[in-house]
Amino acid sequence: MMLDWVGRTLLLVLAGLSTFAVIASLMAASAIRTDRPSPSGTVPERTAEPGVVDERDARVQGADPGEAVATGEMQGVQGAPVAVPRQPDPVEQWLEALTYAVLALAGLAAAALLVLLRITFHLSRIAQARS
Repeated sequence: MMLDWVGRTLLLVLAGLSTFAVIASLMAASAIRTDRPSPSGTVPERTAEPGVVDERDARVQGADPGEAVATGEMQGVQGAPVAVPRQPDPVEQWLEALTYAVLALAGLAAAALLVLLRITFHLSRIAQARS
């Protein structure tokens, strides 16, 4: 009887973690910004942080992409440039989303395995009672 409750609790925990991983995967995938045109044919607006040179602007300004450029409002104490965080790489963002998706699949597979083990246990009890 104790194993039955342990199995039910474990199944509940696995289902909850799998649901969380699916939601996290969808959230991580939706946060990825691409420069592909939308179905209407327009390219989405870029919202680059001020002071960071974008890949498209690098050719115009002659700077390296992702390089922090200090502007007047971004000056630190005594005129020292402030470090600007670099935009995350789209490959890293896709890997994060895929990691959550794989975790969700592993959790669902483990939950399915628990269900199959419970079915096998109950079928063996039925077979044992008939003999």
